[in-house]
Amino acid sequence: MFNREFNILSNKAFFINNDLKRLDDHGDHFTEAGLDMELDAVQAQLESLLSGITELRYQLKEVNING
Repeated sequence: MFNREFNILSNKAFFINNDLKRLDDHGDHFTEAGLDMELDAVQAQLESLLSGITELRYQLKEVNING
């Protein structure tokens, strides 16, 4: 029932992980400002992931209450 939502969250987590690995491997090549921008982007992705998880929890509770 929630396969699509789980897939979306899984894909977001995958891309966040890749970005963090890239920063870990090549972070010393960034300027401070560049690294700050990259971290802002990762933070925005994390916030989106957390928002998606929260929304999915509400949907699951709704199904359990009404279902």
